Amino acid sequence: MLYCNLDYWKNRDTTEKCGNGLWIADPGAAARHPRITYSWVVHQYGIRNHTDVNVCNFATVQAWRDWVGARRPQADRSQAAHAQVGQLLDQVGILQQDGPARLRP
Repeated sequence: MLYCNLDYWKNRDTTEKCGNGLWIADPGAAARHPRITYSWVVHQYGIRNHTDVNVCNFATVQAWRDWVGARRPQADRSQAAHAQVGQLLDQVGILQQDGPARLRP
């Protein structure tokens, strides 16, 4: 998973290679509306009490769990690296259980 800010994604990256997903930091945009056209997995849409506020791009918590558990790493990615992504997202946790999956701030 690639974590980067809006400036890096739009002005510096020329590959659009983001492994298992893009985690885009665009705190100036409304939640779920980062100012990019590329598919994203996590959007950091704000900072509250010195803590990043994020939202996942999944319709349900179950869809998020399926993605974490069922995704297969690309051929050039190790199983360990993929497991680390799942563990990171699991450690951050879930804020909302009955709507779009949101990462707890």
